[in-house]
Parts: sequence; structure tokens; C-alpha cells
Amino acid sequence: TAVESMPVNSIEEKKVPWWAWMGLALSLVAVSSAATVFRVIDDVPPLMRSTWRLELTAVFQFPCFLYQLHHADTQTRNVFKESLLIELFSACMLGIHFGAWVWSIDHTSLVHSLLWVSASPIVIIVGLFLLCRRVSKMEVVGTLMGFGGGALMCIDLTNSSSTVTFAGDAVAFVGAIAMVGYLYSGRLLREERHMPLFLYAFPVTFLSAVFSALLAVWLEDGNFGGTGVRSVFGWHASRYFVWVLYLAAVPGMLGHTVINFIIRYISPLVVTVTLVMEPLVGSFLAWLVGVDGIPHMWTWIGAPIMFIGTLLTTIASDTKKPDEKTSSDLSALTSDAIA
Repeated sequence: TAVESMPVNSIEEKKVPWWAWMGLALSLVAVSSAATVFRVIDDVPPLMRSTWRLELTAVFQFPCFLYQLHHADTQTRNVFKESLLIELFSACMLGIHFGAWVWSIDHTSLVHSLLWVSASPIVIIVGLFLLCRRVSKMEVVGTLMGFGGGALMCIDLTNSSSTVTFAGDAVAFVGAIAMVGYLYSGRLLREERHMPLFLYAFPVTFLSAVFSALLAVWLEDGNFGGTGVRSVFGWHASRYFVWVLYLAAVPGMLGHTVINFIIRYISPLVVTVTLVMEPLVGSFLAWLVGVDGIPHMWTWIGAPIMFIGTLLTTIASDTKKPDEKTSSDLSALTSDAIA
């Protein structure tokens, strides 16, 4: 997700134009469609698929990066130079997130993959609890519901006809944990150090592509030459070019760019809650095009509970009283992600 923060009160005072709601809906569909496309091209190794998407997304971001760098003042340039280590950490977290998520798409059902990889809100609350930070009752309820629903979904592991696997679900959850590191890094650089969007986004995406490529070469017998499915640069000459172009241009750039624009008219909380629906929309799209089947019984029972738990956690975090708010507030964290 990618949302630029803006005071909620300043938005609520304005009447939200109809096209802003349409833009939000289209953005949700755009970002939700990525899982389906990743499943369509599943004969490309998972780490290589994530590498291709990150590479081409970085290509799209590069002109925006040059423009913002050219117009940056001395202080901003200094902050940019001083933040390279944080950007490197953020890039590794983004690479792990994408790699883990795409790997899980190949090894469990799409519903499970999307729900577990979108569980960052409950991961954040668990982290706050372990750090002895203040957590509201509603955040606790939402987190318990999230894990409870997830546990119920995992009963489908015992169904021999199910595509659900423990490894696939667990690795998707690793992707959610990595996303938290990526979001916190973005919050530090964008909100506290006031770094322009693409001065942060391009180096992180580019470095993440490099990190992912190295993992693909190491773990998937990839290479830096040729044009095959195991080539780091194979996307530009393969039959998958259109699909990878779609991943970078529509979910990666168009969806996030529209979100960054409409946040000027719609509350960040509304946008964040809407994007929490990505697992539902993504699963429906996958079923619609025939790349994923109908979930089994325990997924039908557990998935709504997990989804509602994640939703409650998100709303509870973002509706705290001002004196209770921390840097963990979810709409603030998700405001700084674009990839």
C-alpha cells in the first residue's frame, strides 16, 4: 500500500468528490490483482518473479527520482546521503516480503497466502505488547481474533484435497513480518526525516531488486545472462513481458499513485481500511479467472474471523486518543509504502 499522510480533519471538512471514491475502488482492484498475475506466471521461479516485478517498478520510479533529486535542497540531499543504511535495511525487508509472498502463492491457497501476508497489523500489535508498549483492548481483541481465525483456517491442512500447506502459510506470515520492518523504515524516513517520496521509494525498490536477484541466483539457480525464466533480466524478452509490465505499471505504480493522490480528499483511515480488503478482492479475482479454487470449510469459517480481526486492529490503532497514539498507528505506517 502507499498512502501519503494528511491531517484527517482537513479532509473531513471537504466534500469528497465522486471520482475520488471511484479512484479508491479502482486502486483496490489494481493492487489486489497482483496475486492473480503472479499465479498465472507460476512456471517462473518465485524469487525470480518478485525480482522481475521490483526491477521494472524501479524503472518506472527512476524518472520521478531524478526529478525530485534535481529539485532537492541541500538539507534534503544530506538527509538522503545519511539515510542509505536505513534504505538498505528497508530494501532487504521489501525483498523478503515479496519473495516470501510469491513463494507462498506457489505453496498454499491464494486465500491463505493473501490473508497471512496481509497480517502486518496484528504483527505490529504483538510487537508492541512484547516491547511493553500501550495496547488498547480493541487492538488485543482484534489480534486474538486474527490469530484465532488463522488457526481455524489451518484445520484445512488435514484435508487431503486441499492445496493449503503449513509451509506456505508460515512463509506468507514471514512476509507480513518483513513488511512491518519495511513500513517502520518508511515512517522514519518519510515522516521524521521528511524525505520526498521517490527519493525514498526508488533506492529502496532498486536495492530490493538487487537483493532479490542475488537470492534468486543463489537459491533458484538463476543467472545474469540469457532471456529464460531463470535469467535476472529475462522479463524483457520473455513471453511474460506483458504480465511483468502489468505488475509494475498497474499494482506497482498506477494503484499506489492514485492512492497517493486521492488521500488529499479521503481520510487516511478510510483508505487504510479499504486496502485491508485486498485479500478478499484478490481471492475473488483469482477464482474469477480460474487460477484458484473454492476454499474448503474451515477456511470459510476462519477467514472472515481473521479478516475482521485485522480490520478491528487497524481501526482501533487509528482511532486512539491523541495522547495514546504512537508511531505504530497503521494509517501513518502504511502511508509510506510504495513498491
